[in-house]
Amino acid sequence: MDETFESWEGERQTLMSRKISELGLAIAGTRVEKMIDQLYADNAEFYADEPGDAPVERRGRAEIMENITQVNERLTQGKRLTTESTAFAENHDLLRVSWKMTTPHGDVALTGMNLLLRDRAGQVVRDYKERKVSQGIFAVRCAATGETWVGKSRNLDQQQNRIWFGLRAGGYINPVVQAAWKANGEGAFTFEVLEMIEDADLSDYSRANLLKERDAHWRAQLGAPKLVG
Repeated sequence: MDETFESWEGERQTLMSRKISELGLAIAGTRVEKMIDQLYADNAEFYADEPGDAPVERRGRAEIMENITQVNERLTQGKRLTTESTAFAENHDLLRVSWKMTTPHGDVALTGMNLLLRDRAGQVVRDYKERKVSQGIFAVRCAATGETWVGKSRNLDQQQNRIWFGLRAGGYINPVVQAAWKANGEGAFTFEVLEMIEDADLSDYSRANLLKERDAHWRAQLGAPKLVG
């Protein structure tokens, strides 16, 4: 390969943030397809294991291309997320690329890692994508009343959906929050990630204690009560 893997990976992430209609992915020989042809071996395998989703398996360049298209439509276009590589490590034929996806406001929405195995020609023959479950501290705010509630979560990606589901159903565990929701409507409420806990070396016990400590810290700093408990 004339270009280094890092440059191809960076270009792939950049291209994913552009609209599919602009790229013309269905047309053979486009810039993106040429990049896939050089980055992946013809018989390459792709596997994704993401929380809340069924495992995804793709074989060959065409199916990998299809997967990139679907990710672009769902996250880049649908949720306006931007992808950025955050770390790169190489050990012989094995590559590890860490990445994050951020919202237009700069908040981290998703983090993950790709493990890529190359053949002797330098092309990727296996691409394993693992999305990490984001853990940390969050706040629920009601703009109409100025109230804020703080909580900790082991899955920040799904936390807002769970809270909003309970509030929409009318039986949320915190009656004060439910009353504010009923009085002011869903449009008055926002969900904000205050801090993410990303230390992979922590044990489950240590991580649970750290979440408690940071939860207490943010409640004290914001003068806010617990969302639950």
